[in-house]
Amino acid sequence: MLKKTITAREANQRFSKVLREVQRGREFVVTKNGERVMRMVPIGTGGERRLTPEQEKAHARTMARLRRGWKLGIGKFSRDEIYEERIDRMKMFRK
Repeated sequence: MLKKTITAREANQRFSKVLREVQRGREFVVTKNGERVMRMVPIGTGGERRLTPEQEKAHARTMARLRRGWKLGIGKFSRDEIYEERIDRMKMFRK
């Protein structure tokens, strides 16, 4: 997918042309005052977002890391245990 960076002013002034190019598969990154504020991308078939190959690799790495988890050295705990401990601490400070 071809990517081009344009300013918000340029996108506004040439909206029809930009829209036609997006329909043809081009991606635009729109900036305002030098800061990236949005992407204009074709929605493709079915309206689903398509990841770039780099994004797919990053997503796969992230999901693999989440499945492995992190060893924190503190054993397993539940959300309920965390909330109970926090409530007990709050009660101590209110006394």
